[in-house]
Amino acid sequence: MIKALILDCGGVIMYPASGHWLLPADAREILGGELPDFDRHKIAAALKKCLPVIDEGQLVTTKQHEYELQLAFMRAMNAELDAGLSDAQCAALARSETYEVDRSLIYDDVLPYLNKWAAEYKLCILSNAMPSIFDVLLENGIYDKLYSCIISTSQGCRKPDSEIFRRCLSEIRLAPDECLFADDLKANLAEAKRMGMKTVRVKRESYTMLQTEEFEWESCVKDMEELDKLLTRLSQCDAPKH
Repeated sequence: MIKALILDCGGVIMYPASGHWLLPADAREILGGELPDFDRHKIAAALKKCLPVIDEGQLVTTKQHEYELQLAFMRAMNAELDAGLSDAQCAALARSETYEVDRSLIYDDVLPYLNKWAAEYKLCILSNAMPSIFDVLLENGIYDKLYSCIISTSQGCRKPDSEIFRRCLSEIRLAPDECLFADDLKANLAEAKRMGMKTVRVKRESYTMLQTEEFEWESCVKDMEELDKLLTRLSQCDAPKH
């Protein structure tokens, strides 16, 4: 019987206002116009070198620390791409990415279903994210509906590491087969399934990422309405037979 619904954040309940997680919503304003047009191979090479700076598997417990990491990342990307940004612009981008809650937008169908599910399940967030994600969840009325909210940087480990799944299960005090885990990435779903959780891929039609991952999964939904129907079917399957 499903007793907990565990949700990822990015691509499941929220999306980046700018169209990219690594750019704040006001990037064009900060940069004074259109974003620079770089060759995608050059961007990919720069990201490969610079992303470890903001690795969401490291321990980051304050927004000040997050801001310092974001600033180091922006400076590193500026240097790698020879983008010609001033240090003030790098700092403004880092501040916005850390402190502006409107950088992430909530899908329209999320809150109505969270209200419904919170009365029926232990509703949880399990996300690879920086501390500022709590501000986004609070600002959008999501945090107070949650039984538990576990982010990678508060744990010092990230999905798909089995340790963060174990810590989540320990906190909600449930067995893996009592949980439905919803995510958009194959590696995360595969690890949750290996540990015994029921899993569902969320594939939002409008969601795009820098690197889109295409894969098949045995259970897939495109929105919260379909996820609710899946929960209903699972509950019916688990109901006692008379």
